[in-house]
Amino acid sequence: EESTIFETIKKMPPLKNFTHDFTVSGAIETDTAQKADVIFVDLKNKNAGEFAREIISEKNENADVILLAEKEQVGELSEAMESVLDIWITPMSEEEVRFRFLKWQQRRKSETDSQETSHFFETTINSIPNLIWFKDKNGIHEKVNDSFCKTVNKTKEQVQGRGHAYIWDVEHDDPACIESERVVMETRQTCVSEETVKTGDGIRLLTTYKSPLYDLDGSVMGTAGIGIDITKERAYEEEVTRKNRTLEKIFTSIDCGVLCHSMDGVNIISVNDAALKILGYDSVDELKDDGFDMIANSVAERDRHMLKERMKTLKNPGDSISLEYRVEHKDGKIIHVMGQHQAFGGKRRAVLSAFSP
Repeated sequence: EESTIFETIKKMPPLKNFTHDFTVSGAIETDTAQKADVIFVDLKNKNAGEFAREIISEKNENADVILLAEKEQVGELSEAMESVLDIWITPMSEEEVRFRFLKWQQRRKSETDSQETSHFFETTINSIPNLIWFKDKNGIHEKVNDSFCKTVNKTKEQVQGRGHAYIWDVEHDDPACIESERVVMETRQTCVSEETVKTGDGIRLLTTYKSPLYDLDGSVMGTAGIGIDITKERAYEEEVTRKNRTLEKIFTSIDCGVLCHSMDGVNIISVNDAALKILGYDSVDELKDDGFDMIANSVAERDRHMLKERMKTLKNPGDSISLEYRVEHKDGKIIHVMGQHQAFGGKRRAVLSAFSP
């Protein structure tokens, strides 16, 4: 016959997103014990210590065990106390049963919510290609993601609980890394910097974002970091810069005039001596001061509107037009110009040639 305690528990409603499924048995059933989330053990008229130990040996590792014992039996349960969640002293009123079971429900929900949050967190950080780490205030790695382990060629078990030098296979901790973490903890602000690290694949350049971690009392307990590998991007930028410099040298040395300006036509990015000569100026400053706006102010007034409107059509990379127009120098000399205008990389370039009509 079911006891009053179990009858009261069965009437308790489940919390949101939970369901209840009850099984009552007069003997230990291994299959049932292995499936249970919580096992209530009524020790009345039983050898309390021995029966409790049997139940504990049969349960699954995540199941809670709550012993229902008379006050006189508590002394027999000393060996079982570390393995059980709670001991309810019987007899109990219905109010006390409802109170204690509700507390167990809330505790179980809190644990389940925590497991779900942990699952969300682990899945998120381990699906991100960037390096993620969490350190204590002494620089010891408490947690890292899969990308971090792949970069340093070590397992999480090897990394977690260790410092910078061991993880990155260097003799000493990186002074720059130590300093940036000190600044983060003292200022309590996110710090963004670039750091060079040695890996099994060679030297890597990282853009790092480091933020403070806070303890329950509000004190800083360490730092959280994200490292974005920009080695390839930086090498690409340097290569593009090198090629641009080479092109600029070529453009500035050729006989044709070459002028490059921003897409909005306000800023002159580069111009060679040949272009200045064709347009009738002695220097870049003189060209700017004369009111450069997409086109030089020396373009003949009757050609300005046409040229400017045609220039505005160059919006997408690769758009180009060839135009003939006239330039009037300060001394009154008229220069006929063939202009090859092109849009590229958010800019416009004009290659100018003077010719005799």
